[in-house]
Amino acid sequence: MIGEVLGKCVEELRAIVSYSKESGEIVWLKKLGARTTIGEVAGSVAADGYLHVVIKGKVWKQHRLAYLLVTGNLPPDQVDHINGDRADNRWSNLRCVSNSENGKNVKLPTTSTSGVIGVSWHTRDLKWVAYITVQGERKSLGYYTNKGAAINARRAAEVEYGFHENHGRDT
Repeated sequence: MIGEVLGKCVEELRAIVSYSKESGEIVWLKKLGARTTIGEVAGSVAADGYLHVVIKGKVWKQHRLAYLLVTGNLPPDQVDHINGDRADNRWSNLRCVSNSENGKNVKLPTTSTSGVIGVSWHTRDLKWVAYITVQGERKSLGYYTNKGAAINARRAAEVEYGFHENHGRDT
């Protein structure tokens, strides 16, 4: 029953918009109101940096809509932008991942003082501390007098725990 409903929904969406795997663009195939023009790129950039489109009153994040249009199924968890660019919805830049895996491909927080996720200055001990969070558990990687050694410990842990190579990027 649910599969039948989803199938009808997908077919209806495919009659309204098309998705280009190469460009990542979603284009109107059907006029739905004053704001839609057949052949024009659908949607806009929201405050969170993701591209959104409204179809029949439902707001879709375009990367999730792209996944549905290509596979015929809703993504089971997250659709990750591999390069971190929330507006880059090319199929080659999207991957379906668990929440945990999605957390292994995040950009450097603006609050970072060391320039590396999981490395910070420990004021009381006057040393650099390295740590990593895996499946919700924070693991200490040690205290270091040298910032480079702390960074090396963090990078080694990222490899050990299967973090994405783009994790911690600054853009």
